[in-house]
Amino acid sequence: MNNPQALPQSLRMMDIMLIDQVFRGRIKPDARIADIGAGGGRNIRWFADQGHEVSATELNQDYLKQLPASVNKHTAALPDTGLENAAFDFVIVNAVLHFAPNAEAFKSWFSGSVAPLAENGILFIRCASQIAWPGALPCDDTGMVTQVGCHFSFLPSRALLIQLIEQHGLSLIDQIKTSVVDQQRCMSTIVLQKT
Repeated sequence: MNNPQALPQSLRMMDIMLIDQVFRGRIKPDARIADIGAGGGRNIRWFADQGHEVSATELNQDYLKQLPASVNKHTAALPDTGLENAAFDFVIVNAVLHFAPNAEAFKSWFSGSVAPLAENGILFIRCASQIAWPGALPCDDTGMVTQVGCHFSFLPSRALLIQLIEQHGLSLIDQIKTSVVDQQRCMSTIVLQKT
């Protein structure tokens, strides 16, 4: 497409890696979608516009008010999202998990992200990590960020992610993709399926 402005605004706002999942046909027309830590809803507006049943969790009331009226809103945060267990075909956890205060919380938050997944459901995670650039941000052996003033708390290693994927009976349906962002951080995209 030569004119990105021709795309709906709700699609232009969405995370590019999530748009990739749309174009791959991973989100069926009748899919129930949940966004954990939805913020102002940039990643779910297009789905709501397409008629999907969409639920969102967010602690910030101002953000919840910005979400489309059709979205089921929950004032909640990981690990207890308040979302129905095993009910969603596609769960989005975008730029949330790296705020876990420590390794145990990260594991708990990961479990909370898996809980709403229906059988064969897809979990889309984007989070800062240590994968492509170990040492980019100073961390201790557990993944806790030790740099003062950094807005991320915890950066998972590939080994920890693989351990959690196996522990929860999930499968990678894409290779883990990690990009280095302006030599400041690494953002990983992890797309998993519950089997």
